[in-house]
Amino acid sequence: MVSAEMRRLERELGVPAVDTRPVRHAPPARIVYPVPPGYRCSGGALLHRAGNSWTQVTARSNHVYCPHVGTVADCYPVTPQSVGCR
Repeated sequence: MVSAEMRRLERELGVPAVDTRPVRHAPPARIVYPVPPGYRCSGGALLHRAGNSWTQVTARSNHVYCPHVGTVADCYPVTPQSVGCR
């Protein structure tokens, strides 16, 4: 009721209508990093070499990989999602 009255008043006054719909932004592009040395994807799981065995890395695991050549800004978290294991 109120918005209809506002539209009528805006038409009478010659004021352009304001678009009040929310603006939809594109989601940020997901970055997929390479699987670092000592890790491998197997059947959608990310595995890490620990001694003579392989342990599973989950999103809650606190694994970070920093390339030998680069800066701290080049480091990235190692999760199944961040390296594209599917």
